[in-house]
Amino acid sequence: MDTELKKILWSQICASIETMENAVRACPVEVWSNSQKPEWNPRGIVGFWYLAWHTAFWLDFYMTDLKVEFAPPEPLDLREMGSGGLLPDLPYDKDVVLSYLAIGRGKAHVLLESTTDQMAPSRRKGLGIAELFIYNIRHIQHHSAQMNLILRQKVGSAPDWVSKGKAPFLQTNNS
Repeated sequence: MDTELKKILWSQICASIETMENAVRACPVEVWSNSQKPEWNPRGIVGFWYLAWHTAFWLDFYMTDLKVEFAPPEPLDLREMGSGGLLPDLPYDKDVVLSYLAIGRGKAHVLLESTTDQMAPSRRKGLGIAELFIYNIRHIQHHSAQMNLILRQKVGSAPDWVSKGKAPFLQTNNS
């Protein structure tokens, strides 16, 4: 994969992650969760915290090397992958979600850095690496927009748009 394309994908996935991080940080405790056992409501909504955690989970999953068995870090688990809609016993706090987003960002960097033209076509969901990054950027932005809407409705403001990620793409090999 061309180095310039890697830099663009890196900048934009970082921008989408930073958009979500900003929404998480801006969210007051009373909007984040009600501290009760999470439950699905009739509209399929669990809470602000769930949008952030769900997004971080799938970012981690799609950025994980296919040669490695996927397992989220403790205290997180694989319930999100099940079809039964199982939820954790308590909402995850902001620090856990922010740390999880940082793990996803790190895996994204490793994946981009290690991508060569020979491996670029095949990844999860039958997507090539570039399309997988765009898929994830769209997913993160989708839920970040939902979170920002909730903030505007409940708090009266939301974080600004992030146009480019702050972290530079530092390539250490000759891919």
